[in-house]
Amino acid sequence: MTARSGGRRAVVIAVGLALAVAAAFGQTASFRFIDLDDRYYVADNPNLQAPVDGGTLAWAFTTFRGGNWHPLTWLSLMADQAWGGGRPAAFHVTNVLLHLASTLLLFRLLSVLTGEIGASGFVALLFGIHPLHVESVAWVVERKDTLSTAFGLAALLAWVRWVGAPSRGRYAAALVLFAASLMSKPMFVTLPLLLIAMDAWPLARFEPKASVVEKVPLFVLSAAGALTAIAAQHAEGGVASFARFSPGVRLANAVVSAAAYLGKTVWPARLAIPYPLDPASLTAVKVGAALALLLAIAGIAWRTRASHPWIAFGATWYAIALLPVAGLVQVGSQAMADRYTYVPLIGPFVAGTWEAMFWLRQRPAVWAPVCAALVAVPLMIVTFHQTALWRDSETLFTNVVAVTENNTQAHIVLSAAHSAAGRFDEALAQAQEAIRLSPRSDDAHACAAAALARSGRNAEAAEEYEKALAILPGKPSRLAGLGSTPRRGTCAPQSRSSRGMRARGRASAWCSRRRGGSTRRRGSSRRSSGSIRPTRGRAPTSSGRGG
Repeated sequence: MTARSGGRRAVVIAVGLALAVAAAFGQTASFRFIDLDDRYYVADNPNLQAPVDGGTLAWAFTTFRGGNWHPLTWLSLMADQAWGGGRPAAFHVTNVLLHLASTLLLFRLLSVLTGEIGASGFVALLFGIHPLHVESVAWVVERKDTLSTAFGLAALLAWVRWVGAPSRGRYAAALVLFAASLMSKPMFVTLPLLLIAMDAWPLARFEPKASVVEKVPLFVLSAAGALTAIAAQHAEGGVASFARFSPGVRLANAVVSAAAYLGKTVWPARLAIPYPLDPASLTAVKVGAALALLLAIAGIAWRTRASHPWIAFGATWYAIALLPVAGLVQVGSQAMADRYTYVPLIGPFVAGTWEAMFWLRQRPAVWAPVCAALVAVPLMIVTFHQTALWRDSETLFTNVVAVTENNTQAHIVLSAAHSAAGRFDEALAQAQEAIRLSPRSDDAHACAAAALARSGRNAEAAEEYEKALAILPGKPSRLAGLGSTPRRGTCAPQSRSSRGMRARGRASAWCSRRRGGSTRRRGSSRRSSGSIRPTRGRAPTSSGRGG
């Protein structure tokens, strides 16, 4: 194949990738915000609503809001807010464009590394349309995923160019792009280790000492990114204690999740957000089966490292890229998350594609496109359907409740969605189910109170507010039904209707009388120590924390 024909083929593949991503995710332009973190991060974030100036820029570089330090993510969201006027479409379109950029960068990276344009294009297609990546693209707050991955893949490409023709400029470019990735989300914190894996295959330049020494500045950036991420999580109280999830539970869950991701890669069914972590479900049989699968893959990778090095590369990439989100440092209460596969699945995609290409070369040429279509078409159909579920909170979490069990957070968000739509009986039913599952959830009690208050059942609402307060006696009131800033994924008021405000006001007054205090009107400077005051408390643990 000549360079010119190869270039034309690459352009055709790139156009095809763009069309595939647009077909799968273009529908998100008409989607709403999701009542799990989207409002906390974007729609009701006063720092995004304010004009961009020195103060908001300083906030972006200093805040740990949401348990993350990702200033470039905040800046990109500010840009969307400015040009889109706060409409969800602006944020969704940018997410899709960043996902497309990552898809094309992956195609370019693999093409440069291997010279296999067709195989590289198929790996990029899998990355671009796999159902496990819907969460990263369709969820506005996962801007951190799409942005950090685009910068991370660009850093890898810059490094490969430095390897081909070393210069200070190319090395500096790789460092700057890596830093930008870490300042968007620390998912690529293991990038130096990924580069060492690439040194083994396909670059075939691995030397134990040299491969590490040349990457020392990258390791320094990695250490800084990891320490900053841990500090941000601790500052927001996002890291679960060992009393809640023991080291043994974390390790067992990491093993089961790593195997489960691979299973969902092959058969992407019953996708949800969040997947609750239930230590009781981590039986010896389940953990043993997951460990056996992972050890079998590792054994195959080791035995075929010389004849089929792409298998070892894929397994190594998967393990290294998954390490930051394996749950050994448990953030939030989820067992796993589809978005955590956004970068790690590149490894299995490469291993599977190159292995298939190895065997298909012994078959008639028509087999390759037929096999590719048999894989890609079903994935596209599933992805289109999965993406459609993200159109609004009610649609998404109705499905989540249907495909998961004991999912307290899903019932809470669904209660909030029903309340926002004025279906208070349904909202109360979901809140009561959340209370049944988690009696100590202040969010669940606050959702029940909000539904009761908006139904005019103020005495019962006051009882639920009291229960929510009792769960967090030492913290400022952050009750969703009365708070001035909506909470993340809870029963925060989605509208300021006079009816809803009057109902919440009556419930607030009732609570205040029961507590022996007086109420204050919203916006008043008068405060009473005995009343329930709307404050901006720390956001509760949700699926979105930490990544």
